[in-house]
Amino acid sequence: MPLAEKSGFRRLAAVFTAVALLAFAGCGKQAHKPSEDYTYRVHLYYGKDVSQDKYLGEVVGISQCQMKVHTEAARMGLKGHTYSYACCWVHNGEACYEKHK
Repeated sequence: MPLAEKSGFRRLAAVFTAVALLAFAGCGKQAHKPSEDYTYRVHLYYGKDVSQDKYLGEVVGISQCQMKVHTEAARMGLKGHTYSYACCWVHNGEACYEKHK
């Protein structure tokens, strides 16, 4: 195959690959960025292997979720490496549409 044909084939393959990736990206749920406008259900995980879960209620805004978690963890005397959390976005009737941090 002459060099010009190889170059054209590579471009065509690259365009096809890009179009295919964009088409597949539309499948399923699209991840959303955390927002100060979203309502979140706040969950704190702690204990051995962070296996215990404490529901802390609902807040509006990702920063409020983070603040609520860290405030409760400090109140409980938890060290930073001994707990985790999830800010569950309440959306489309789902209590945890997506988890944000």
